[in-house]
Amino acid sequence: MPRKSDMKIQCPCGEFVFANMDSSKYCWMTGPDWRQLLDTIDQEIESISDPSMAEQAIMRIRYAATSSSVWECTHCKRLMTLNNGEAVFLRIEAPT
Repeated sequence: MPRKSDMKIQCPCGEFVFANMDSSKYCWMTGPDWRQLLDTIDQEIESISDPSMAEQAIMRIRYAATSSSVWECTHCKRLMTLNNGEAVFLRIEAPT
């Protein structure tokens, strides 16, 4: 169910997709973002000297994850994501 704060993305087929974390079908990460996440994990693990600090380290790692949500149009099944505030549309091509 769409909320007032949800962003609407209009698919090229004309259908509107309500973009929020609950309706996200997938998440993806770019190569540089993946490497940044792995570096952050390494740094946080190396910084744990007291086991009671593990929870804080885990939360810092979670917030370092920079993935993008991917939504699917219910009408044409086209995938869409946002890149620097602009909608990017991906369509599965039929096998040739």
